[in-house]
Amino acid sequence: MLRNSKEQAFSGAPLVKFPALGKDYIQWFCEQIKLPADLNAEVVYALFARASFRPEMLGAAADALRFDFELQPEDVLERFSRAVEEQIEASNTEQLRVVHSLTPLQSAVLCVLASQGPDYAPFEADTIGAYQALLDTMAPNTASKADVPNVQQAPAALQDKALVWRASRGVYALEDTALRDLLAQAGMLPGAEISVAAPGYNPSRAI
Repeated sequence: MLRNSKEQAFSGAPLVKFPALGKDYIQWFCEQIKLPADLNAEVVYALFARASFRPEMLGAAADALRFDFELQPEDVLERFSRAVEEQIEASNTEQLRVVHSLTPLQSAVLCVLASQGPDYAPFEADTIGAYQALLDTMAPNTASKADVPNVQQAPAALQDKALVWRASRGVYALEDTALRDLLAQAGMLPGAEISVAAPGYNPSRAI
């Protein structure tokens, strides 16, 4: 989006796709971690995938184990796996806490944006209808109405909470693409059944 318009600073610039961190990174990580016992690279890679390929999750888990001076070699892999899972759960809970602090209309806008992805057009009639459908289904008693004047305020509020970013006027995307999977798991995307087991889920405030 930063190169497709002559108004953008990188108009016409070549687009180079950087390779994602993969198993070679995990092998390096396992060799450098310096815990009382070696980690299994296959197990760590599976944890890395569960953490949406965020290396900071692995680093934080490793730091937690480095300061456990009673850690036994035979417990390293199990404790490291648990520490990564705790990092994932803490991150998911915090993100959902922010989502659940939104107004009903802001939540509807976020969920429709996440569902539609690159096809998201915030003010088209079909999109406005999708917002209203969510409001009617998941917050039938709300006083909010999904019309253009009301919707225009929602993207800015979502930006302030670091949930979305704006590439240009009317072009929005999720700040963290992992949020879409989290919203799907919580049953908050259009057409999904609400999951009351989602961390921090509050059916009266979700949408």
